[in-house]
Amino acid sequence: MSRSSIFQHPCYHQWTSGGGYTNGTVYPITVSVTNTVITSGGSFGLRDGFNMTATSGTFTAIAGTAVTGGTEIRHTTPKAPVSGTATWTFNWTAPASGNANVSFFVSGNATNGNGSSAGDMWNQTNATIIKNGTPLTASATNTAITCNGSTSTITASGTGGTPGYQYRLNAGAFQASTSFAGNAAGTYTITVRDVTLATASTVLTISQPSAITVSATSGTIPCNLGTTSITASASGGTGTLNYRLNSGTYQTSGTFNAVAAGTYTITARDANLCTKTTTVVITQPAALSFTAPVLTPPSCNGGTGNAQLNALGGTGTKTYTINPLGPQSTTTGLFTGLTAQVYTVTVTDGNNCTKTISFTMTQPAGMNWNAPTLVDADCGSNNGSITVSATGGSGSKFIA
Repeated sequence: MSRSSIFQHPCYHQWTSGGGYTNGTVYPITVSVTNTVITSGGSFGLRDGFNMTATSGTFTAIAGTAVTGGTEIRHTTPKAPVSGTATWTFNWTAPASGNANVSFFVSGNATNGNGSSAGDMWNQTNATIIKNGTPLTASATNTAITCNGSTSTITASGTGGTPGYQYRLNAGAFQASTSFAGNAAGTYTITVRDVTLATASTVLTISQPSAITVSATSGTIPCNLGTTSITASASGGTGTLNYRLNSGTYQTSGTFNAVAAGTYTITARDANLCTKTTTVVITQPAALSFTAPVLTPPSCNGGTGNAQLNALGGTGTKTYTINPLGPQSTTTGLFTGLTAQVYTVTVTDGNNCTKTISFTMTQPAGMNWNAPTLVDADCGSNNGSITVSATGGSGSKFIA
């Protein structure tokens, strides 16, 4: 004949001294009384019961049981076994504080139902549990990513368990160092492992500012050597964005005035000193210039001549204006009926840009007679003569 009492812990298949508790935690406990030999010997039938005490903590009664002083629980109504076993499941609350071991003592009895203790049997067992150590936990922090696309350093730490920690980032190798450098924005799993090879993990998400984007536009320069403005705008980054033209000083406004033709770099900078650049190329028309005027002077003193002017560069159709002479305007650059004097011609292009040139229209000197030379005829064979000459004009003179 044999009887046994089986005491089970919720966290283990069988309660052994290797189990443990955490302060203030509620654990279900199952007591089973198994009878394999006693047979019914009376009208009451087979009945089983139990009694359990603990050195600390508190039991909670269930139907058919009673608790004495919180540390003792017993059956108040025996149970009829089913297939030889009667079972009770109830809660035990671990002590709220302290580190002491807790011992449990349990006894079970089986009665044959004959109305006396004759033929009844009992058995007992005990177990001691210790307080669980601090659970192994992992934690991690990271340095901030101040500029989009930069990296961060993760620092891991472990507590609890059995010290002698190693650390792993994602599926990498374990290492003794707590530091992991060069991590881009993203989500990472940090695992800590103690000397018993127990592990705990935590998840860390590294964020970053949005990328800075910058764009810039410029006005047009209508005339060579003129200026225009550049307007820049930016978004993203952190805080207020400032702007700089080439290597100049940063300013809150994105507008830069009085900018000549050329290539410019515009930099946007945020509160974290992160920067983004863009390039603007500003062009200008070619400078207006004149070729040498082609002059056709008057043939005779007091006559009129012509001038052909031609301008290069500028934009669009060119209009030529001459002074003094009306003034006259032409798109061909040809001016006629010009008397001898100094003229100024202004060319104006499609953008109202101007260029001037001056030239002198000359004329031949006026023609004048010199005093004639007279030679009288004599009575002999010599005839008289008259010699005349003129000054001025142009080239050879024909006197008729």
